[in-house]
Amino acid sequence: ALVTPPGPAPADAATVRAELQLSSSAQTKEGTWRRPAVAPFPWDFTLRYAIELCEESLSLELTVAHVGAPVASPSVPLQFTACLHTYFRTADYEQVRLEGGGMCGASFIDKVDSLARKLEHAHPLSLVPAATESGGYVDRVYMRPSPAPALAPMLLDVGAGLDGATPAVRSVYEVRMSDAWPDFVVFNPGLDGKRGDKGPDFDDDGYKSMVCLEPAVAVAPVVLRPGGEWVGSCVIRIVA
Repeated sequence: ALVTPPGPAPADAATVRAELQLSSSAQTKEGTWRRPAVAPFPWDFTLRYAIELCEESLSLELTVAHVGAPVASPSVPLQFTACLHTYFRTADYEQVRLEGGGMCGASFIDKVDSLARKLEHAHPLSLVPAATESGGYVDRVYMRPSPAPALAPMLLDVGAGLDGATPAVRSVYEVRMSDAWPDFVVFNPGLDGKRGDKGPDFDDDGYKSMVCLEPAVAVAPVVLRPGGEWVGSCVIRIVA
């Protein structure tokens, strides 16, 4: 679990980093976990997740290092998939708009519609029409171009109503994913996707106040040779 830094941060601290270990400071907060090679998973690897929270941005970075392969098969690579779950709050999911980052025209796998492969034509993407198109709710894995060109960041507009002081003002985020992420996911479970036993950690009406936009390695795993390292990052910045 994330650990709160001991004592108040300096009044002028612009950045707080959180650490997954039982140690922290106002300036540094990151965690490293190393799993020793044990059967039936004989690879030795390290996993590091760093979170940096600034006044108007959140930076996430995941690092996977292949420390050593099985003794019996020293050339066998480590393969893995990953994603950074980011649930954005919205006052009304029907207001959500998503665009940019090469999304329009991108291929995606529609997990609701029998894993059909489709092209995205919406600009911007709205959750309700997307759910209707998919036949229930929104759970899509988008494939970014490879090699990824210099894409503009994605813009996520979660609508108005989050700020009680200015209820008419819309909240907008810029989401910039590093090229290491070959995919990204857009998810909102709608009325049925998390209802009852499908989502014991999710209120039946929770879909009305959230949207998930997350960088991912989902369609094909990353392959790391012994000694290799993979780093994927994502920066979320408040625009409005």
